Amino acid sequence: MVIVTKLTTHYRKHDLGPNLEKLRTSYIDILYLHWWDHTTSIEEIMDSLHVLVEQVKVLYLGLSVSRWSVIMRDSERGFSPMARHFRMVLAPWDALGSGKFQSRKAIEERKQIGEPFRSIYGSDQSEDEAKMSEALCTVAAEPGIKYSCTYPIVAGRKVEHLRGSMECLKITMTEKQIKHLEGIIPFNRGCQSNLIGPDPKVVGKASRILVAGGSFSFAIAK
Repeated sequence: MVIVTKLTTHYRKHDLGPNLEKLRTSYIDILYLHWWDHTTSIEEIMDSLHVLVEQVKVLYLGLSVSRWSVIMRDSERGFSPMARHFRMVLAPWDALGSGKFQSRKAIEERKQIGEPFRSIYGSDQSEDEAKMSEALCTVAAEPGIKYSCTYPIVAGRKVEHLRGSMECLKITMTEKQIKHLEGIIPFNRGCQSNLIGPDPKVVGKASRILVAGGSFSFAIAK
């Protein structure tokens, strides 16, 4: 068992003590920084976190500030390459698109029982969310690769939500299915990837600029 908690808005250092008492333990395995603090310097934040590690109240530190889903892939421009380079684990949130990756039938059923979407991101499906939901339903009907070292934070308001999310552990997608879903909503990787191509160590082949200079072979990083 791994005990994990997060440091977020209005968090205070003394909050960790009561948490440890409630959990009946003397330490937490992983403490995730889950907040952009524009009022405090990076050095002060990291020094404070390091003190908790030195006190053995926290064993490992992490970040869980990347919102990532099949249509919200901005973190792949910065967070993912950095984590891959430093061999870090990602803990993205909103992997289920705030519950909006559902068929129109499922959405209507939710409305009938008075269970709307979280209003913070809009009260209905967007056009892209509806398009992706249709593609996901198609793939889900097919017989059943996960991103390595990525552990999404899955939220739910009811026990059945959690149980439903845990069913995904039984699914193994093919590379073809992943490519299909990634192609539903075009993703601009931004500068410089859109110019020179993806990292050869990730895709296993040289970019078009490297090919122009010779022949190269790359092993896919695991």
